[in-house]
Amino acid sequence: NRWRDRGKRSSNLALRSLRAAKIEAIRQALLRYERILFLDADTFVCQHLDKALCTLEPPVTVAFVPVQQGREHGTALLASSKRWRVPREAREANTGVLAIRNDT
Repeated sequence: NRWRDRGKRSSNLALRSLRAAKIEAIRQALLRYERILFLDADTFVCQHLDKALCTLEPPVTVAFVPVQQGREHGTALLASSKRWRVPREAREANTGVLAIRNDT
């Protein structure tokens, strides 16, 4: 079944579709609002979120929590790719919570 996550490969159709939908939701929100706070459906909020949006004062346009060192799940995929040329020391962003300011 092509929708099943075979070995957690990011190239499978289901994950690609979900990622594309997330990007489109963010794009649509930024067309309507100056600042957005995007939360994945599995995010559990246990504190006020005001600080997340307050961090978006110029020149900052995006805020996220970096993935804890040693827990990167995209390192093997991106850092080893000749196409993307991501340095091995680069930190991965946890995109489950994103605060974004539209500065266009």
